[in-house]
Amino acid sequence: AALDSPSGWQRDTSQQVLLWKQDTAAIASLVRLVQDCPRPVTRMQALWTLRGLNSLVEPLLRSAMKDPHPEVARSAVRCGRESTPRVEPTLDQEFLRKSPPPKVLFEMLLSLSDGKRLGEITR
Repeated sequence: AALDSPSGWQRDTSQQVLLWKQDTAAIASLVRLVQDCPRPVTRMQALWTLRGLNSLVEPLLRSAMKDPHPEVARSAVRCGRESTPRVEPTLDQEFLRKSPPPKVLFEMLLSLSDGKRLGEITR
C-alpha cells in the first residue's frame, strides 16, 4: 500500500525494501496497482518493481503497453524488452491508427532492435 503514496520518497523507499527483500508476497498487490491505480506514477513504479522481482507476465505487460498515460505505456514497452522472456510490443494497425504518443512509438522502435519487424510500421 505504501507504493501507492503521493510521496515520491515513500514510494521509492517501499520499492527499495520490496526489492532488497525480494518480497514475492507483494506480487498480487503490485499487479493490482498496475491494473487499477489511478496514479500513473504508481502504475509505472509497480511495473518496475515487478520487473525487479522477475514477476512480469506477458498479459500484464501487453495491457500496460496500452495504458492511456504515455510514460506508463513507455515503461511497459521497456520492461518487456528487458524482461526474460522478452515481450515484443504489438504494432498492429489499430494501435498505429490511434496515433500513439511519440515517446511510446520511439520506445517501441527501440524494442524492434532486430530490424525484422520494422516493415510493420511502414505499411
